[in-house]
Amino acid sequence: MRSALVLLAVSAALAITVAACGSDDTPASTPVPTAAPTATRAPTNTPVPPTATPAPAPTTVPVVTTASFTGLGAIMTDGAGRALYIFDRDTPGVSACTGNCLNTWLVLPPGTGSLTGSSAVTARLEVITRPDGARQVTSNGMPLYYNVRDTAPGTALGAGVGGIWWTVRGDGTKVSVSLQPAPTATPVPTVAPTAGGGAARARQSIIAGFGLETFSIRAGTSVVWKNLDPDPHTASSGANSNADRRFESGVLEKDRSSAPILFATAGSFPYFCAIHTDMRGTVTVTP
Repeated sequence: MRSALVLLAVSAALAITVAACGSDDTPASTPVPTAAPTATRAPTNTPVPPTATPAPAPTTVPVVTTASFTGLGAIMTDGAGRALYIFDRDTPGVSACTGNCLNTWLVLPPGTGSLTGSSAVTARLEVITRPDGARQVTSNGMPLYYNVRDTAPGTALGAGVGGIWWTVRGDGTKVSVSLQPAPTATPVPTVAPTAGGGAARARQSIIAGFGLETFSIRAGTSVVWKNLDPDPHTASSGANSNADRRFESGVLEKDRSSAPILFATAGSFPYFCAIHTDMRGTVTVTP
């Protein structure tokens, strides 16, 4: 009996121990917070500046070159093929073409680049500063000009004008060839009998201040032009600076007069100065 009681007591103690071991008094594990996922930002496209296309190397156009002209051979031109001229009254480094002269004879400027000549140009090219401040290219010291009537490459209407304007070769020498029309007017005596038995009519026309007169005369009148300007002039028949060869005074230096030119028939006769083509006048002949 006693043994049964002891066994019962031991069993009860074991039961209490097991229950204690399984008690909820042990604190529950604290859950570890899960970090929120980090938002992924879409990549930003950084603009890349476009690669600059290198500018093509500038093409060097010679300020002076040469070209072949009918009747003249190879002469100096600018890079566009326009004829260039020298003036007999100029001296090395000094231009005698000033004032109204520059309306017909335009200076060759050096441009903005380097002063270059083609391989065909062996003359010494330099630049002078004119009294008006403009810069002008020279060939072996002689200033170079355009003629205002040469409106297209290949024309040299100024060659030989007045016997003082000339084209020039690539070595800087003058081309003494004139392309000007030969005068065809026939001088008449200053005094000649008229149908009425009296003296022939005559009129003098004065060239001064770079101007040519416009005037009227009667048929049968002879006209004599006299130049009072320091620069040479002509009285050349033609409209719009295009000679028609009906009459020609020849080159008139200061204080020189032409031979008398007879106007025998009625009509309108425009004329101009072949050296300074902006100078124009008209002779009107009445019956």
